[in-house]
Amino acid sequence: MNYPIGIIETPIGLVRFAMTEASHVFLHTESRTDEAVTIRKIRYHVNFHLHLIDGAWGVKDWHEPYLSRRDTYSQDASQPARKTARDVLTKAWTEYLAAHSDLSLAAEKDKAQEAIDRANGELAELREQVKAKEAELSKANDYLWTTLTGKGS
Repeated sequence: MNYPIGIIETPIGLVRFAMTEASHVFLHTESRTDEAVTIRKIRYHVNFHLHLIDGAWGVKDWHEPYLSRRDTYSQDASQPARKTARDVLTKAWTEYLAAHSDLSLAAEKDKAQEAIDRANGELAELREQVKAKEAELSKANDYLWTTLTGKGS
């Protein structure tokens, strides 16, 4: 996969992005490197799927974004913190993409290439299955010929 990836600066901190298609982007921080966004002095790890819906970036699921507190993993983020993250990150992505419009085309090219690669892989598997069935059919025909005629092929 060669979809566009990078880092954007937002008012709540640096966030990584992976644009998997022109209508979807995954915004996130890396927990293994202790990356976080800060909302009201609380650090959060974020996972956020944004979708292009009717020409505007937004969420499809009410629970987006997923935030986990960096100081304690057992406590969920408050709804106001999630709303802040959703609003700030949506705006930051919209502005970033407006300044980097080539990302949409790159994401769609990668999505199309993935579909081509997947179809070629499936086609190769089907060709192997056809070869195996042709060999099976040939063997059955040889057996039938030998059984009916009493002769080898």
